[in-house]
Amino acid sequence: MKGSLFKFQTRLCLAVCFWAGLIFFSSLSHPSVFGQGRGAPPRLTVEKFEFEGNTKTNDEVILRHLTIQPGDTVNPAVLEANQLRLAQTNFFKDVEFYARPGSEKGKVILVIEVQERHWPYFQFEGGHSDLRGWFFVPASLRFDNFFGSGNMIGLRLVLGDRIGKLSLGFRNSNLFDDTAFWDFELFGGGREFIHYLGSDRSTQDVGFGGLRFQIGGQEGLFKHLNFAYRIETHEPDEFIDFSDLDSTTTLLPPDIADDVQETQIGAFSFILNADLRDNPAYPLNGFWGALSFELAHDELGSDLNFPKVMLDSRFYKRLFGRQVFAFHVKGGYTTDNSPFYERFYLGGANSLRGYPDRRLTPVGWGTKLFRSNAEFRFPLSTRNFPFHKFSGILFFDVGGIWQSGQTPKFDDLFSAAGFGFRYKLPILGMTRFDFSFPLNKVDENDFQFHVSLGHTF
Repeated sequence: MKGSLFKFQTRLCLAVCFWAGLIFFSSLSHPSVFGQGRGAPPRLTVEKFEFEGNTKTNDEVILRHLTIQPGDTVNPAVLEANQLRLAQTNFFKDVEFYARPGSEKGKVILVIEVQERHWPYFQFEGGHSDLRGWFFVPASLRFDNFFGSGNMIGLRLVLGDRIGKLSLGFRNSNLFDDTAFWDFELFGGGREFIHYLGSDRSTQDVGFGGLRFQIGGQEGLFKHLNFAYRIETHEPDEFIDFSDLDSTTTLLPPDIADDVQETQIGAFSFILNADLRDNPAYPLNGFWGALSFELAHDELGSDLNFPKVMLDSRFYKRLFGRQVFAFHVKGGYTTDNSPFYERFYLGGANSLRGYPDRRLTPVGWGTKLFRSNAEFRFPLSTRNFPFHKFSGILFFDVGGIWQSGQTPKFDDLFSAAGFGFRYKLPILGMTRFDFSFPLNKVDENDFQFHVSLGHTF
């Protein structure tokens, strides 16, 4: 097996070199707010901002959502990324950036022109959350920025990775003179959990409802810290369905049967995060990471006591042109006191590709998780980069999952490799298509085709 893996990795490296050379010669320059031209795009210094069209919205609300300030040096990609950030707030019907000459050579006055929303509106959206995977919102009623202070409030119906949720949320971003935010969410819904009993696939629904409160910073070191409290009630079905066998059973394995009673989880969490990517749409360089520690305890209103730790880190390095090497490491740990719906899974489009969804997950789900993904990314279209529509990847995934009492070993790891394409669709956003080949055979599976939303990381 090790010899086969070495041969595969060698072939993968050769394939990467071939694609890299091919894509390099097809690279094109991208447009900018300063106009198109040959050579490197200009870098200019922002002298000041001017705002137009914001009759109700405070200037500070707009500035709060920018990553640049007077005195910063900018290029077209930075301006495009900030224009997208403002547009994604949905405070405005339209956002335009343009520059005019400043007081001296090399300086510009950045004019931000907005068209405001004055009434509640329905919104349809799709995308990818950094920590929670893809989501699709078929309908939401929004009251965002209703009084021009930048507050967000709305009723959302969310469909995601085997989850459906209806939530009422509110976010105040001007706490302590805009240095911090707090948000509140009241929610209810259901999740579908996949259990493999041998080679037989079954599903179990878990209903949930509760509330979450979070507070975090927006400036300085505090912007990397979040504190949250959640209290949720979970009610798993007392049976599981075997759709392939057209049958249902209440004879559940102990690791599942022990958790079917209605349970309340009250937990406090601390999250340390950092986003140093050059742009979130298609990072060429940078780092994104989050380390979270959560404690569920009876003094917090929980029926069960358990800790939960998660690490998620992503690295991006521009190789040449717009070709990128992206690397991802994710790990998780909890104890056997946690119910299966608070544990980890492995396998599928949003996890370890090359295997059916959740296929590598043990019965009762895992208490220890390790997963790593490496991707060589290259744009196949360059118009409006980094918000281009079409790109390709080569990838290699590896990961393992264990239950309480098991010691992680290298021989327990699964791996897969393959190639894929990403295409930006209206409303849904970036849609990915991955062709994956597992390097460890499970159920005689030798190929998987995955479709999902957003980049894997």
